[in-house]
Amino acid sequence: KSESHEHWMNVRREFMRLLASGLYTVIAPTQSVANRYRKLECSLSEIPIHVVAHGLDVKLSQSFMPVSVLSESTIGDRGRLKIVMLGRLTDEKGANLLRDMMINLGQFADLYLLGTGESGGQYYSQPAIKVWESYDRNDLAALLADINPDLGMLLSTVAETFSYTLSELWAAGIPVLATRLGAFADRINESHNGWLVEPASAHILEKLRELDLNRNLLYEAKRYLAHQP
Repeated sequence: KSESHEHWMNVRREFMRLLASGLYTVIAPTQSVANRYRKLECSLSEIPIHVVAHGLDVKLSQSFMPVSVLSESTIGDRGRLKIVMLGRLTDEKGANLLRDMMINLGQFADLYLLGTGESGGQYYSQPAIKVWESYDRNDLAALLADINPDLGMLLSTVAETFSYTLSELWAAGIPVLATRLGAFADRINESHNGWLVEPASAHILEKLRELDLNRNLLYEAKRYLAHQP
């Protein structure tokens, strides 16, 4: 039996009362989440919210190190731009944005979709796209090494709270183009470890063309990532 609306409102009020009491430490993974907490609940406006970023599993993080070295050493290749996307391909993750620009994108770039789930099936017939509906997380480093992408792309149209996929791409030495929302806007240092664009297909495609024509921008970003802990 589902609980009533009144029940959940009571739970919310009690939860907020406890947070506002000052007896507990309140944390958020990014500043945008802390801002959202305060926007949703005015009683938190004067309560300190500490930003503590998530980390990656040490073993997983170390597995990406050889990929990082490979990624930086081959950036001089002037072939077609290679772009990788990690995770489910749903509308809130940017499926609509990708669909709208795919014909134009396929003219100069190859796209690798890892872990799409069943939603990736719609792209099987696209010659410029290769799809993995699923993968073992322990195999991700090997997959990325085999693809050796120039760029990662994250197109969420709903604000992410942190984005582990962003961390994984960075750990592999892959700069990221992402929508200017939520955690992406918090974490990406423009032109250093990636680029931010408005969540619109035309803006994304324009930036991808710019990066394709200026591969030195990708090289500099990869060098920056290679020196990040």
